Amino acid sequence: ERRQRGLPILKSQTLSVCSTTLWVGQLDKKTQQSDVMSLLEEFGQIDSINMIPPRGCAYIVMVHRQDAYTALKKLSRGSYKVNQKPVKIAWALNKGIKPAHKKFWDVEQGVTYIPWGKVKVDELETFKEGGILDLETLNPEWNIARDYNNQAAVNGPTEMVPDVTVAAHVQVMLMQSLNTLFLISNVLVY
Repeated sequence: ERRQRGLPILKSQTLSVCSTTLWVGQLDKKTQQSDVMSLLEEFGQIDSINMIPPRGCAYIVMVHRQDAYTALKKLSRGSYKVNQKPVKIAWALNKGIKPAHKKFWDVEQGVTYIPWGKVKVDELETFKEGGILDLETLNPEWNIARDYNNQAAVNGPTEMVPDVTVAAHVQVMLMQSLNTLFLISNVLVY
C-alpha cells in the first residue's frame, strides 16, 4: 500500500521527509514553463515550476507525493520529449531540507531519512517545503502526529491515513467522559 501511495520503505527510528519535487533535465534552453507544465500536468496538480535555462533543467514541485511518484515512474521509462528533445527526470531534494541533513538524502527513493536524534521538532514544518512528512515515521515522543493529521501541509494535505489508534483512543475517552457526566447528573437528581 505504501508503494501505491509513492511512499518509500520505512527505516527504524528515522523520520522520512518525502520529496514532492522532480528534476527535469536536458531541456532546450528555449523551453518555456508552459512546455514543462504540459509534460507533467496530466499526473496531477503542480505547486510550482522553477526553470533554470542556463543549465537546461527545471524543478517541479507537485502538490501530492503520489502524483510525483507516478510521473517519475512513467516518464523515466519512456523517451519523452519536450520541444522534440528527449528529457531526463529524477527526484530532487526538496527545499525544506537544510544543509546539515543533505547527507541523509536518498535520490533513488526520493526521501531524506533523518535519524530521530538529528531532528529538532521545531524544524519539522520547514522540512515540508517541496515535500511531505511521512507520518508513520514521526517519533511518538514528539506528540505531534495528531496535529499533523489535522493540519494542511505546505504543499496540500498531508498524505497519510489518519491514525486509527489516536481516533479510537479519543472515542473511548469521549465515551468515558459522557458516562461520567451521566453518573454525576444522576447523583445530582437524587
